[in-house]
Amino acid sequence: MDDISAELHISKKTIYQYFSTKEEIFYYVIKRIARQYARKMESDLASLLRRGELARLVQLIFVEAKPG
Repeated sequence: MDDISAELHISKKTIYQYFSTKEEIFYYVIKRIARQYARKMESDLASLLRRGELARLVQLIFVEAKPG
């Protein structure tokens, strides 16, 4: 929390008004990144559908679903 407060130039008390733990901050950041990624994917997929590129859409789905 010291590093976070120093980087943001705010007190730890201010951080604790919004988040209880470092883990809560971590999960918040991960959820934001995941939402941004999902929105981008939705946009990209919609664009492929509008252009009639169904084969490319299927290829993207399989690349994303590939284990490992």
